[in-house]
Amino acid sequence: MVHMKSKVSPGLLLASPHLLDPNFYQTVVLMFEHQDDGALGIVINRQLEIRLQEVLADLEIEPRAPLDQLVQFGGPVSNEIGWVVHSSDYEEPTTRQVADGVSISTSREVLKAVGEGTGPRHHMLCLGYAGWGPKQLEYEIEQGAWLSAPLDPAILFDVPLTERWQRGYDSLGINPRQFAPTVGNA
Repeated sequence: MVHMKSKVSPGLLLASPHLLDPNFYQTVVLMFEHQDDGALGIVINRQLEIRLQEVLADLEIEPRAPLDQLVQFGGPVSNEIGWVVHSSDYEEPTTRQVADGVSISTSREVLKAVGEGTGPRHHMLCLGYAGWGPKQLEYEIEQGAWLSAPLDPAILFDVPLTERWQRGYDSLGINPRQFAPTVGNA
């Protein structure tokens, strides 16, 4: 079996049109880790009804200006954990560069910097993450539940949230409406 790390991470994982799991229907997942013991990613195209301003208030961070943007649903696992997906123009000790132009940070400091206006130019706070056990993601890909796409920072930071799934398919030259039903039950 081919080791899929280089194909899936870093990259985008696009839900098949036939993946009906409500956690992942038409999602785009930023994949940042794929090893033999499992895979991790963050959904980057689902909003929660929570404003960034509210999260900062809960953390006792007072932003310089109102931050009205909505927080993202990062995935169904540990949604009390916040991940800031951001442009690589900001770095602090917990920052992990995922690919050119894309980083993730998990500390309170990045949120404080966002509130102060000294943080990354592009950013989104995502609560939770998507995780797969050993060989689980490979199986789901084989069953037709997911497609892997190259990581394009423009899809993360420049494309409106509601258009990211379609734009991911466009980057592969695939029309998701022309998919035949999957072979397996993913």
